Amino acid sequence: MGRKKCYPSVDDQIAAGPKLGGKDSGLVIALNAAGLPRVAQLARSVAGEVQALWAQVMTAASGEAAEQMALAWSRKLGQRVLQAGLQVRAETAQAQAERQCECGNRRHAHSQRSRTVLTRLGPVRVVRQYLRCQGCGARSFPADEWLGWKHGFSRHLEEAVAQQAAALPYRQALTSLRRLCAIEVSLRAAQRIVGRWGAAELTPEPYAQRVKGRMVAEIDGTTTHLEDGWREIKVATFMGWRQGKPRAVTYIADWLPAQEFEEPLYREALVRGAPTAQATAVVADGAPWIWETATTMLSRPTQILDG
Repeated sequence: MGRKKCYPSVDDQIAAGPKLGGKDSGLVIALNAAGLPRVAQLARSVAGEVQALWAQVMTAASGEAAEQMALAWSRKLGQRVLQAGLQVRAETAQAQAERQCECGNRRHAHSQRSRTVLTRLGPVRVVRQYLRCQGCGARSFPADEWLGWKHGFSRHLEEAVAQQAAALPYRQALTSLRRLCAIEVSLRAAQRIVGRWGAAELTPEPYAQRVKGRMVAEIDGTTTHLEDGWREIKVATFMGWRQGKPRAVTYIADWLPAQEFEEPLYREALVRGAPTAQATAVVADGAPWIWETATTMLSRPTQILDG
């Protein structure tokens, strides 16, 4: 009779931990040790939940229903793991925080404050330590810098909202998020998120969408009625042109006057590869500022009058 193979229990595997090396080993070991009780508790509860989920999948009315069950459970599990892990990291950051204040006095633990942030996995709550200097009264939450939470939403969720709202009207974008990610975001919150992302300075990626063949730029201006009256917004589109179709289209727009709009136009032309493009063309109406800008921005472009 062969020997029965014995597998380590969940608790034994957790206690053993991963095999680590390198300069970050000490930090990882400390974090693992701090989180062992939470990990053990999660692991034991997950084992029973997996069995329950398996039974539900086996009796599901359809494959679609089974998929929805598994997806909903995976989101809940991810949310719990994320919340527990962030709490451990927050506590570690607080323990290592510099207590010396810039004024020369020491910062002391004043109280514990909880904060809930909406992530792509759902709401996550972390209890943070509130430090206060008895000398100058300066206040801080050491864990907040590592967490990176600023406006009640995680950066990944804000990015998802901004991308959806850029492609769809607000209400359709929020409906799409609700169906795809099971996330509820209010219309006002979405507008604030888009406003922040729209105002952020973008970092150009010079070679990400560089045109190697023909490049076409469309430049125009249009008036829009705002609270303070009518204003002209300048817009431009840059694209590659291959086999009679536009490729890799990018857009820029601003409220700047015509002369000041030349700078973002020229920067985008450089990013898209205007100096090395085989040929360039500009499509625009008869506005003098456009053609003056185009001849400055591009070397001998083909000028196409848009009727």
